Amino acid sequence: MNEDVIVNYEQIKEEAGKPERDRKKVVKTNRGNIKKPRRYHMDDDKAKSMRAKFKKTGVFQNPYRKGGLYYGFIQSLISLGIDEEHEFITVKNEMEKLLSSEKNIKNRNSWDIFANRKPRNMLSGKDINGRIIENATILQRLKGLHPFGEKLHQLHACVDILKDTSGLPKFKLNTKFSQYNKVNPKNEMKKTKKTT
Repeated sequence: MNEDVIVNYEQIKEEAGKPERDRKKVVKTNRGNIKKPRRYHMDDDKAKSMRAKFKKTGVFQNPYRKGGLYYGFIQSLISLGIDEEHEFITVKNEMEKLLSSEKNIKNRNSWDIFANRKPRNMLSGKDINGRIIENATILQRLKGLHPFGEKLHQLHACVDILKDTSGLPKFKLNTKFSQYNKVNPKNEMKKTKKTT
């Protein structure tokens, strides 16, 4: 596989689906290094089973790793109500509640790890609110080499980022799509580029 022409996850999906130890280095990083691809998708059978369970029970299945930030964000939207808009502060408080109960092997909870993480760059680093918004935006990615939202996409769902009347973000776990190719995340907070 020629790493110079890889521009889409579909090109490396088969390789990314292998166990991590068996994956070949096929992805070129921004720094020019070659690394193993990350896995952003679920097995088709697992996704089909999760969709069927949701259809049968009405309970949306969280596809992300328990205790992780994406899990906490999606689980908060599930707990607060799928297909409903939720204010930023409500989602943040629910995330804190859920992730505070998740402990790692060093007995630290997931929320403290996330909330106290130092920014990589002190000038451009985001505070906790900015990181929550950034992670919601990342979960909207369905294309390119890093489709973080692919697991939601496989469940015919996505994260919508909406704007309240004061211009603050609201979040919605949108599960109203009938098919994979119909999923289309909304982002009302995205700045539009001016054309001259």
